[in-house]
Amino acid sequence: MKFFIDTASLTQIKEAQDLGVLDGVTTNPSLMAKEGITGNDRIRQHYLDICGIVDGPVSAEVIATDFDGMVSEGELLAALHPNIVVKVPMTRDGVKAIKHFTGKGIRTNCTLVFSPGQALLAAKAGASFVSPFIGRLDDVSTDGVELIEKIRLIYDNYGYATEILAASIRHPMHIIQCAEVGADVATCPLSAITALFDHPLTTIGLEKFLADHPESLSGESLSPVLLPIHPTHPEPRKLRQAADALRAGGIISCPTDTVHAFACSAHSASAISELARLKHARPNKAGLSLICDDLSQLSLYARHVDTAAFRILKRALPGPYTFILNASAEIPKLFKNNRRTVGIRVPDQPIPRMLAAELGHALVVTSVHSDDEMLEYCSDPQVIHDIYGHRLAIVIDAGHCGLEPSTIIDLSNGKAAVVRQGKGDLSVLS
Repeated sequence: MKFFIDTASLTQIKEAQDLGVLDGVTTNPSLMAKEGITGNDRIRQHYLDICGIVDGPVSAEVIATDFDGMVSEGELLAALHPNIVVKVPMTRDGVKAIKHFTGKGIRTNCTLVFSPGQALLAAKAGASFVSPFIGRLDDVSTDGVELIEKIRLIYDNYGYATEILAASIRHPMHIIQCAEVGADVATCPLSAITALFDHPLTTIGLEKFLADHPESLSGESLSPVLLPIHPTHPEPRKLRQAADALRAGGIISCPTDTVHAFACSAHSASAISELARLKHARPNKAGLSLICDDLSQLSLYARHVDTAAFRILKRALPGPYTFILNASAEIPKLFKNNRRTVGIRVPDQPIPRMLAAELGHALVVTSVHSDDEMLEYCSDPQVIHDIYGHRLAIVIDAGHCGLEPSTIIDLSNGKAAVVRQGKGDLSVLS
Protein backbone atom coordinates (compact mmCIF):
# COMPACT_ATOMS: atom_id res chain seq x y z
CA MET A 1 0.00 0.00 0.00
CA LYS A 2 1.26 3.46 -0.88
CA PHE A 3 1.05 6.37 1.55
CA PHE A 4 0.24 9.84 0.25
CA ILE A 5 -0.03 12.83 2.57
CA ASP A 6 -3.05 15.08 2.10
CA THR A 7 -1.69 18.57 2.77
CA ALA A 8 -0.06 21.62 1.22
CA SER A 9 2.21 22.17 4.24
CA LEU A 10 5.86 21.87 3.21
CA THR A 11 6.84 21.25 6.84
CA GLN A 12 4.51 18.27 7.15
CA ILE A 13 5.54 16.92 3.76
CA LYS A 14 9.21 17.11 4.80
CA GLU A 15 8.44 15.33 8.08
CA ALA A 16 6.53 12.56 6.28
CA GLN A 17 9.33 12.23 3.73
CA ASP A 18 11.83 11.92 6.56
CA LEU A 19 9.88 8.96 7.95
CA GLY A 20 10.83 7.05 4.80
CA VAL A 21 7.29 5.88 4.00
CA LEU A 22 5.96 8.71 1.83
CA ASP A 23 5.02 7.86 -1.76
CA GLY A 24 3.16 10.98 -2.90
CA VAL A 25 1.09 14.06 -2.07
CA THR A 26 -2.50 15.15 -2.68
CA THR A 27 -3.65 18.75 -2.38
CA ASN A 28 -6.71 20.81 -3.12
CA PRO A 29 -7.61 24.52 -3.20
CA SER A 30 -8.76 24.45 0.44
CA LEU A 31 -5.43 23.03 1.61
CA MET A 32 -3.55 25.63 -0.42
CA ALA A 33 -5.62 28.44 1.11
CA LYS A 34 -4.98 27.02 4.59
CA GLU A 35 -1.24 27.57 3.99
CA GLY A 36 -1.86 31.09 2.67
CA ILE A 37 -1.02 30.10 -0.92
CA THR A 38 -3.18 32.11 -3.32
CA GLY A 39 -2.83 33.32 -6.91
CA ASN A 40 -1.91 31.14 -9.88
CA ASP A 41 1.81 31.93 -9.85
CA ARG A 42 2.22 31.20 -6.13
CA ILE A 43 0.16 28.02 -6.37
CA ARG A 44 2.22 26.71 -9.29
CA GLN A 45 5.47 27.52 -7.51
CA HIS A 46 4.17 25.71 -4.43
CA TYR A 47 3.54 22.60 -6.53
CA LEU A 48 7.14 22.80 -7.73
CA ASP A 49 8.34 23.13 -4.13
CA ILE A 50 6.39 20.01 -3.21
CA CYS A 51 7.83 18.11 -6.19
CA GLY A 52 11.28 19.10 -4.97
CA ILE A 53 10.66 17.29 -1.68
CA VAL A 54 8.89 14.08 -2.65
CA ASP A 55 9.79 11.87 -5.61
CA GLY A 56 6.31 10.59 -6.34
CA PRO A 57 2.90 11.59 -7.67
CA VAL A 58 1.69 15.07 -6.64
CA SER A 59 -2.01 15.64 -7.31
CA ALA A 60 -2.75 19.19 -8.50
CA GLU A 61 -6.45 20.02 -8.75
CA VAL A 62 -8.10 21.99 -11.53
CA ILE A 63 -10.48 24.77 -10.51
CA ALA A 64 -12.54 24.90 -13.72
CA THR A 65 -15.71 22.83 -13.98
CA ASP A 66 -16.17 22.90 -17.77
CA PHE A 67 -14.34 20.65 -20.23
CA ASP A 68 -12.35 23.39 -22.00
CA GLY A 69 -11.34 25.02 -18.73
CA MET A 70 -10.25 21.71 -17.20
CA VAL A 71 -8.19 20.83 -20.25
CA SER A 72 -6.51 24.24 -20.32
CA GLU A 73 -5.68 24.22 -16.60
CA GLY A 74 -4.69 20.56 -16.56
CA GLU A 75 -2.22 20.88 -19.42
CA LEU A 76 -0.56 23.85 -17.72
CA LEU A 77 -0.30 21.93 -14.44
CA ALA A 78 1.05 18.78 -16.11
CA ALA A 79 3.75 20.83 -17.83
CA LEU A 80 5.11 22.04 -14.46
CA HIS A 81 6.81 18.79 -13.46
CA PRO A 82 6.76 15.08 -14.47
CA ASN A 83 5.42 14.15 -10.99
CA ILE A 84 2.26 16.23 -11.39
CA VAL A 85 -1.01 14.25 -11.57
CA VAL A 86 -3.98 16.36 -12.67
CA LYS A 87 -6.87 16.05 -10.22
CA VAL A 88 -10.27 16.22 -11.96
CA PRO A 89 -13.75 16.06 -10.39
CA MET A 90 -16.20 13.22 -11.06
CA THR A 91 -18.53 15.03 -13.46
CA ARG A 92 -19.55 14.49 -17.08
CA ASP A 93 -17.04 17.08 -18.28
CA GLY A 94 -14.52 15.70 -15.78
CA VAL A 95 -14.70 12.21 -17.28
CA LYS A 96 -14.39 13.69 -20.79
CA ALA A 97 -11.32 15.63 -19.62
CA ILE A 98 -9.81 12.46 -18.14
CA LYS A 99 -10.22 10.71 -21.50
CA HIS A 100 -8.55 13.70 -23.21
CA PHE A 101 -5.64 13.68 -20.78
CA THR A 102 -5.24 9.91 -21.07
CA GLY A 103 -4.84 10.29 -24.83
CA LYS A 104 -2.07 12.82 -24.24
CA GLY A 105 -0.23 10.65 -21.69
CA ILE A 106 -1.13 12.96 -18.79
CA ARG A 107 -1.83 11.16 -15.51
CA THR A 108 -5.09 11.95 -13.72
CA ASN A 109 -6.74 11.52 -10.33
CA CYS A 110 -10.55 11.41 -10.46
CA THR A 111 -11.74 12.96 -7.18
CA LEU A 112 -15.06 13.18 -5.32
CA VAL A 113 -16.03 9.59 -6.06
CA PHE A 114 -18.84 8.21 -3.91
CA SER A 115 -20.17 5.17 -5.80
CA PRO A 116 -18.89 2.07 -7.63
CA GLY A 117 -20.50 3.33 -10.84
CA GLN A 118 -18.53 6.59 -10.70
CA ALA A 119 -15.32 4.60 -10.12
CA LEU A 120 -16.13 2.40 -13.13
CA LEU A 121 -16.62 5.45 -15.38
CA ALA A 122 -13.30 6.94 -14.23
CA ALA A 123 -11.44 3.68 -14.94
CA LYS A 124 -12.99 3.34 -18.41
CA ALA A 125 -11.83 6.90 -19.20
CA GLY A 126 -8.30 5.89 -18.24
CA ALA A 127 -7.86 7.63 -14.86
CA SER A 128 -4.54 6.84 -13.20
CA PHE A 129 -6.13 7.13 -9.74
CA VAL A 130 -9.70 7.21 -8.46
CA SER A 131 -10.37 8.85 -5.07
CA PRO A 132 -13.36 7.50 -3.11
CA PHE A 133 -14.04 9.74 -0.08
CA ILE A 134 -14.66 7.21 2.69
CA GLY A 135 -14.79 9.66 5.61
CA ARG A 136 -17.50 11.74 4.02
CA LEU A 137 -19.55 8.60 3.38
CA ASP A 138 -19.17 7.60 7.03
CA ASP A 139 -20.46 11.07 7.94
CA VAL A 140 -23.79 10.26 6.27
CA SER A 141 -24.12 6.79 7.83
CA THR A 142 -22.76 4.92 4.79
CA ASP A 143 -19.91 2.41 4.96
CA GLY A 144 -17.02 4.11 3.15
CA VAL A 145 -14.71 1.09 3.41
CA GLU A 146 -17.37 -1.09 1.76
CA LEU A 147 -17.16 1.23 -1.27
CA ILE A 148 -13.41 0.53 -1.53
CA GLU A 149 -14.16 -3.20 -1.39
CA LYS A 150 -16.72 -2.97 -4.23
CA ILE A 151 -14.41 -0.90 -6.44
CA ARG A 152 -11.60 -3.42 -5.84
CA LEU A 153 -13.84 -6.27 -6.97
CA ILE A 154 -14.91 -4.44 -10.14
CA TYR A 155 -11.36 -3.42 -11.09
CA ASP A 156 -10.05 -6.95 -10.49
CA ASN A 157 -12.89 -8.46 -12.53
CA TYR A 158 -11.95 -6.46 -15.62
CA GLY A 159 -8.24 -5.83 -15.11
CA TYR A 160 -8.42 -2.03 -14.85
CA ALA A 161 -5.03 -0.46 -14.10
CA THR A 162 -6.60 2.52 -12.27
CA GLU A 163 -5.30 2.66 -8.70
CA ILE A 164 -7.76 3.04 -5.82
CA LEU A 165 -6.69 6.04 -3.77
CA ALA A 166 -8.66 6.01 -0.51
CA ALA A 167 -9.31 9.65 0.46
CA SER A 168 -11.01 11.53 3.31
CA ILE A 169 -9.26 9.25 5.78
CA ARG A 170 -9.85 10.42 9.35
CA HIS A 171 -7.91 8.03 11.60
CA PRO A 172 -5.42 5.11 11.54
CA MET A 173 -8.14 2.43 11.55
CA HIS A 174 -9.37 3.81 8.23
CA ILE A 175 -5.88 3.12 6.83
CA ILE A 176 -5.84 -0.45 8.14
CA GLN A 177 -9.38 -1.16 6.91
CA CYS A 178 -8.55 0.18 3.44
CA ALA A 179 -5.38 -1.92 3.34
CA GLU A 180 -7.38 -5.02 4.27
CA VAL A 181 -9.83 -4.59 1.38
CA GLY A 182 -7.17 -3.80 -1.20
CA ALA A 183 -6.86 -0.02 -1.63
CA ASP A 184 -3.70 0.76 -3.59
CA VAL A 185 -3.10 4.11 -1.88
CA ALA A 186 -4.21 5.88 1.30
CA THR A 187 -4.01 9.66 1.33
CA CYS A 188 -4.42 11.13 4.79
CA PRO A 189 -3.18 13.75 7.24
CA LEU A 190 0.25 13.26 8.77
CA SER A 191 -1.40 12.61 12.15
CA ALA A 192 -3.14 9.50 10.82
CA ILE A 193 0.15 8.10 9.49
CA THR A 194 2.14 8.80 12.65
CA ALA A 195 -0.65 7.32 14.80
CA LEU A 196 0.22 3.95 13.26
CA PHE A 197 3.42 4.00 15.32
CA ASP A 198 1.53 4.01 18.60
CA HIS A 199 0.68 0.93 20.62
CA PRO A 200 0.65 0.72 24.43
CA LEU A 201 2.49 -2.61 24.46
CA THR A 202 5.28 -1.12 22.35
CA THR A 203 5.60 1.75 24.83
CA ILE A 204 5.57 -0.62 27.83
CA GLY A 205 8.08 -2.95 26.18
CA LEU A 206 10.47 -0.11 25.33
CA GLU A 207 10.23 1.31 28.86
CA LYS A 208 11.04 -2.12 30.29
CA PHE A 209 13.99 -2.52 27.95
CA LEU A 210 15.38 0.88 28.93
CA ALA A 211 14.84 0.10 32.61
CA ASP A 212 16.71 -3.21 32.21
CA HIS A 213 19.48 -1.62 30.18
CA PRO A 214 19.88 1.99 31.39
CA GLU A 215 23.38 2.07 29.99
CA SER A 216 21.88 2.25 26.48
CA LEU A 217 20.95 5.90 27.07
CA SER A 218 23.43 6.81 29.79
CA GLY A 219 27.05 7.85 29.84
CA GLU A 220 28.03 4.19 29.29
CA SER A 221 26.16 3.93 26.01
CA LEU A 222 26.86 0.67 24.18
CA SER A 223 25.47 1.84 20.84
CA PRO A 224 26.06 5.55 20.34
CA VAL A 225 23.93 7.05 17.59
CA LEU A 226 25.29 9.48 15.00
CA LEU A 227 22.11 11.38 14.18
CA PRO A 228 22.10 13.59 11.04
CA ILE A 229 19.84 16.63 11.52
CA HIS A 230 19.31 19.54 9.15
CA PRO A 231 21.22 22.53 10.62
CA THR A 232 18.60 25.21 9.94
CA HIS A 233 15.35 23.23 9.56
CA PRO A 234 15.67 20.40 12.11
CA GLU A 235 13.38 17.44 11.51
CA PRO A 236 10.80 17.21 14.35
CA ARG A 237 11.05 13.43 14.64
CA LYS A 238 14.81 13.54 15.08
CA LEU A 239 14.55 16.35 17.63
CA ARG A 240 12.11 14.21 19.60
CA GLN A 241 14.58 11.30 19.44
CA ALA A 242 17.33 13.48 20.91
CA ALA A 243 14.97 14.93 23.52
CA ASP A 244 13.90 11.43 24.57
CA ALA A 245 17.56 10.51 25.10
CA LEU A 246 18.01 13.61 27.27
CA ARG A 247 14.88 12.82 29.31
CA ALA A 248 16.22 9.31 29.90
CA GLY A 249 19.38 10.76 31.48
CA GLY A 250 21.62 10.54 28.44
CA ILE A 251 24.31 12.95 27.31
CA ILE A 252 24.43 14.14 23.71
CA SER A 253 26.77 16.19 21.58
CA CYS A 254 25.06 18.96 19.65
CA PRO A 255 26.07 21.97 17.55
CA THR A 256 25.84 25.57 18.70
CA ASP A 257 26.63 28.80 16.88
CA THR A 258 30.20 28.53 18.20
CA VAL A 259 31.66 25.08 19.03
CA HIS A 260 30.10 21.69 19.59
CA ALA A 261 28.76 21.13 23.10
CA PHE A 262 28.12 18.18 25.35
CA ALA A 263 24.59 18.57 26.70
CA CYS A 264 22.22 16.96 29.17
CA SER A 265 18.87 17.72 30.76
CA ALA A 266 18.92 20.26 33.59
CA HIS A 267 16.51 17.94 35.42
CA SER A 268 18.90 14.96 35.53
CA ALA A 269 21.34 15.14 38.45
CA SER A 270 23.13 11.95 37.38
CA ALA A 271 23.61 13.28 33.83
CA ILE A 272 24.99 16.58 35.16
CA SER A 273 27.53 14.64 37.25
CA GLU A 274 28.48 12.53 34.23
CA LEU A 275 28.80 15.69 32.12
CA ALA A 276 31.28 17.06 34.67
CA ARG A 277 33.23 13.79 34.57
CA LEU A 278 33.64 14.25 30.83
CA LYS A 279 35.60 17.40 31.74
CA HIS A 280 37.42 15.55 34.56
CA ALA A 281 35.91 17.83 37.20
CA ARG A 282 33.17 18.13 39.77
CA PRO A 283 29.95 19.88 38.68
CA ASN A 284 30.87 23.11 40.49
CA LYS A 285 34.29 23.15 38.80
CA ALA A 286 33.47 21.91 35.32
CA GLY A 287 32.54 25.23 33.70
CA LEU A 288 28.98 24.09 33.06
CA SER A 289 26.48 26.59 31.68
CA LEU A 290 22.89 26.55 30.47
CA ILE A 291 21.32 26.82 27.03
CA CYS A 292 17.80 28.23 26.99
CA ASP A 293 15.18 28.42 24.28
CA ASP A 294 14.58 32.16 24.71
CA LEU A 295 14.64 35.05 27.19
CA SER A 296 11.47 33.79 28.83
CA GLN A 297 13.07 30.45 29.69
CA LEU A 298 16.28 32.26 30.67
CA SER A 299 14.35 34.22 33.31
CA LEU A 300 13.67 30.98 35.22
CA TYR A 301 17.36 30.63 36.03
CA ALA A 302 18.47 34.25 36.54
CA ARG A 303 17.37 36.93 39.03
CA HIS A 304 17.81 40.67 39.45
CA VAL A 305 18.33 41.37 35.74
CA ASP A 306 18.13 45.16 35.62
CA THR A 307 16.89 47.20 32.67
CA ALA A 308 20.35 47.91 31.25
CA ALA A 309 21.33 44.25 31.39
CA PHE A 310 18.02 43.18 29.86
CA ARG A 311 18.56 45.55 26.93
CA ILE A 312 21.98 43.98 26.31
CA LEU A 313 20.42 40.51 26.37
CA LYS A 314 17.73 41.61 23.92
CA ARG A 315 20.34 43.00 21.50
CA ALA A 316 22.70 40.06 21.75
CA LEU A 317 20.43 37.01 21.80
CA PRO A 318 20.13 34.69 20.06
CA GLY A 319 23.86 34.95 19.45
CA PRO A 320 27.37 33.65 20.25
CA TYR A 321 27.48 34.93 23.84
CA THR A 322 27.57 33.46 27.31
CA PHE A 323 26.17 35.85 29.90
CA ILE A 324 27.06 35.46 33.57
CA LEU A 325 23.97 36.36 35.57
CA ASN A 326 22.88 36.20 39.18
CA ALA A 327 21.50 32.73 39.77
CA SER A 328 17.87 32.15 40.71
CA ALA A 329 16.85 29.67 43.38
CA GLU A 330 16.71 26.98 40.67
CA ILE A 331 20.48 26.84 40.21
CA PRO A 332 21.49 25.39 43.63
CA LYS A 333 18.87 22.67 43.06
CA LEU A 334 20.45 21.78 39.71
CA PHE A 335 24.10 21.85 40.68
CA LYS A 336 23.75 20.81 44.35
CA ASN A 337 25.82 23.74 45.62
CA ASN A 338 25.44 27.37 46.65
CA ARG A 339 26.38 28.73 43.25
CA ARG A 340 25.44 32.42 43.08
CA THR A 341 25.99 33.06 39.38
CA VAL A 342 25.32 31.06 36.26
CA GLY A 343 26.44 31.25 32.63
CA ILE A 344 23.50 31.21 30.24
CA ARG A 345 23.38 31.00 26.45
CA VAL A 346 20.65 31.44 23.84
CA PRO A 347 22.64 30.47 20.73
CA ASP A 348 21.84 31.47 17.18
CA GLN A 349 21.51 27.79 16.24
CA PRO A 350 18.01 26.27 16.26
CA ILE A 351 18.86 22.71 17.31
CA PRO A 352 19.85 23.28 20.98
CA ARG A 353 17.16 25.94 21.41
CA MET A 354 14.47 23.64 20.02
CA LEU A 355 15.68 20.82 22.29
CA ALA A 356 15.31 23.14 25.30
CA ALA A 357 11.83 24.05 24.09
CA GLU A 358 10.91 20.39 23.59
CA LEU A 359 12.10 19.53 27.11
CA GLY A 360 10.45 22.59 28.66
CA HIS A 361 13.64 23.42 30.56
CA ALA A 362 17.27 24.34 29.97
CA LEU A 363 20.10 22.16 28.73
CA VAL A 364 23.22 21.95 30.86
CA VAL A 365 26.20 22.22 28.51
CA THR A 366 29.93 22.35 28.29
CA SER A 367 32.05 22.79 25.17
CA VAL A 368 33.76 19.88 23.45
CA HIS A 369 37.26 21.14 24.08
CA SER A 370 39.66 22.19 26.79
CA ASP A 371 39.43 25.86 27.74
CA ASP A 372 43.18 26.12 27.14
CA GLU A 373 43.40 24.21 23.88
CA MET A 374 41.19 24.41 20.80
CA LEU A 375 41.30 21.00 19.16
CA GLU A 376 40.42 20.43 15.53
CA TYR A 377 38.20 17.45 16.31
CA CYS A 378 35.74 19.80 18.04
CA SER A 379 34.30 20.78 14.67
CA ASP A 380 33.73 17.27 13.25
CA PRO A 381 30.72 15.28 14.55
CA GLN A 382 32.10 12.03 13.13
CA VAL A 383 35.35 12.38 15.06
CA ILE A 384 33.47 13.39 18.24
CA HIS A 385 31.43 10.23 17.76
CA ASP A 386 34.57 8.12 17.34
CA ILE A 387 36.30 9.59 20.42
CA TYR A 388 33.44 10.14 22.87
CA GLY A 389 30.65 7.98 21.44
CA HIS A 390 31.00 5.26 24.06
CA ARG A 391 29.98 7.84 26.70
CA LEU A 392 27.18 9.54 24.76
CA ALA A 393 23.63 8.60 23.83
CA ILE A 394 23.60 10.63 20.61
CA VAL A 395 26.01 12.71 18.54
CA ILE A 396 24.04 15.16 16.43
CA ASP A 397 25.56 15.68 12.99
CA ALA A 398 24.44 19.00 11.54
CA GLY A 399 27.75 19.62 9.80
CA HIS A 400 30.94 21.12 11.13
CA CYS A 401 30.88 23.85 13.76
CA GLY A 402 33.54 26.50 14.13
CA LEU A 403 36.42 26.53 16.61
CA GLU A 404 35.84 30.00 18.03
CA PRO A 405 34.22 30.01 21.49
CA SER A 406 31.47 32.30 22.71
CA THR A 407 32.14 35.76 24.08
CA ILE A 408 31.63 35.71 27.86
CA ILE A 409 30.12 38.83 29.42
CA ASP A 410 29.54 39.21 33.17
CA LEU A 411 26.31 41.10 33.96
CA SER A 412 26.10 40.01 37.60
CA ASN A 413 27.59 43.13 39.18
CA GLY A 414 25.42 45.86 37.71
CA LYS A 415 27.66 46.63 34.75
CA ALA A 416 28.95 44.64 31.78
CA ALA A 417 32.44 43.16 32.10
CA VAL A 418 34.03 41.20 29.25
CA VAL A 419 35.50 37.99 30.65
CA ARG A 420 36.52 36.50 27.30
CA GLN A 421 36.40 37.91 23.79
CA GLY A 422 35.19 35.20 21.44
CA LYS A 423 32.96 35.05 18.39
CA GLY A 424 30.42 37.58 19.73
CA ASP A 425 30.93 41.22 18.72
CA LEU A 426 31.22 43.65 21.63
CA SER A 427 29.10 46.24 19.87
CA VAL A 428 26.07 44.78 21.67
CA LEU A 429 27.32 46.50 24.83
CA SER A 430 26.92 50.01 23.40
